[in-house]
Amino acid sequence: MNVTMGALLGGRYRLDSRIAVGGMGEVWRGHDEVLGRSVALKIMHAQLSTDPGFVDRFRAEARNTARLHHPRHSRRVRLRRDLG
Repeated sequence: MNVTMGALLGGRYRLDSRIAVGGMGEVWRGHDEVLGRSVALKIMHAQLSTDPGFVDRFRAEARNTARLHHPRHSRRVRLRRDLG
């Protein structure tokens, strides 16, 4: 997967700037081209995507994030194995 500034993932999410890099992957500031809004995207490190236990933890994090409710936090979480 091409994870570089300006890349378009899944024909929808444009990567604008990298916010952080961590043990699970990278977090990017981006733009949803379909809905016309700013988004944050967490992209799993490719080498970890073949580890079923890791993928389960990544999904659990997405589920827990989706449960958060705050005016300054997006409630929508979209989890896809491959957007590239």
